[in-house]
Amino acid sequence: MNKIIVVGHPQSSFEDVEELLLDCGMAEAKPSRREGFMAAQISETLVKVHGAVPVQHVGVADQLAQIEVAPVWQGLALDLMLANMEQPLWGWADAQAVYLLDYWKSQDPQTVFVLVFDEPQSVFTRQALEHADASPQEQEARINGWVAYNSALLNFHLRHPERSLLVHAAQVQTSAHSYLQQVSLHVNAQLRLPSEELQSEIKCHDQDLSHGEILLGPDTGGEQKQAMDGNALAQWLAQQLLEEYPQATELYEQLQAAASLPQRSQAQAGRELLASSAQAHRRHQAWSTFVAQQVAMQAHAQRMLLLAKELDEQSLQVQQRERQIEQLNQTGAKALQRAQEQERLLAAKATELQSTGQENQLLLKQLHKVQEELESRYLQARCRVPDDWLLTTKRPLLHSRQVLQAVVATWQSSSKEPLC
Repeated sequence: MNKIIVVGHPQSSFEDVEELLLDCGMAEAKPSRREGFMAAQISETLVKVHGAVPVQHVGVADQLAQIEVAPVWQGLALDLMLANMEQPLWGWADAQAVYLLDYWKSQDPQTVFVLVFDEPQSVFTRQALEHADASPQEQEARINGWVAYNSALLNFHLRHPERSLLVHAAQVQTSAHSYLQQVSLHVNAQLRLPSEELQSEIKCHDQDLSHGEILLGPDTGGEQKQAMDGNALAQWLAQQLLEEYPQATELYEQLQAAASLPQRSQAQAGRELLASSAQAHRRHQAWSTFVAQQVAMQAHAQRMLLLAKELDEQSLQVQQRERQIEQLNQTGAKALQRAQEQERLLAAKATELQSTGQENQLLLKQLHKVQEELESRYLQARCRVPDDWLLTTKRPLLHSRQVLQAVVATWQSSSKEPLC
């Protein structure tokens, strides 16, 4: 049951070193059986209960000393190892473990430490933009923290070279095969590079992270950060700032000399690093101006994103309105069609009523003619028949005339009604 603990300063990109190991055969550490703590959580707990300063806040070398873990807390490591005993090779990365190097070493002789370091200017170039523009006092505290952290790594490696590898973070990515060979010898296990396709993806990912462009993530509300690690101007300004801190450069040269995998792309040479107060002030001013420009660029990029989002929303509203207008046009066309149909029906009804009125007038004229003819015949008949016959038939004839007159009056009244 071999274990690898990757330890590095928070700005050293030590997580990338762990990711390469995970891709090449190392298993990720499982949480402890009882408390369910991840390995990094155990380190945080031990640092907290023993009153140590978190590594990201270390500003003095004396603040970073090995913790002597009290017996009451010894069971945390044992519980973690029992949870991972079935894994032949496992490990984790933990920046806080710099306090616990001796502790983890004493827990298991099969534990191997990969100690990751990087250039001191990384404390400037790998800060989030909102934290990069610091006062000279804050910058000095960050450099002191870097010196304290990497001094602890160097001292542990010099005392236990058989149990540790001291590697440069950037050189691990460049010389991955050589790095894996050295790790394999220490853990007595074969670590192999991933397939070409996966390795290509890893390279692309590393290149994206190393570019000096502003990276705005789709975040879910978290902070948007930008590392200026790949920005040539940022690197030059950071190197100028480092001239005020010769102890950092000296320690970096010592790390390079003792490293199992040093950085080979740059030749570090000793030089005079003390600068006058006026030069230091100008360097600090140049750095502050550069950071302010980067912040302005990020703010501009955020505004551009907001404007693009507003344009998309307005475009969507325009499309919705166009669909509404189209629906209204279709509704209006249907309403116009129904109105025209009603007009045709009304015209047909008017024509029908007009024809009916003409027929009624014709019938009325015919009735008048019948009435006149009946009256004429009645008068003729009255002159011809005797009086005694008239007496017997007068009442029925009068009654027939009254009926006829009532019918004619009804037709006349109906013919005078207006057409609907």
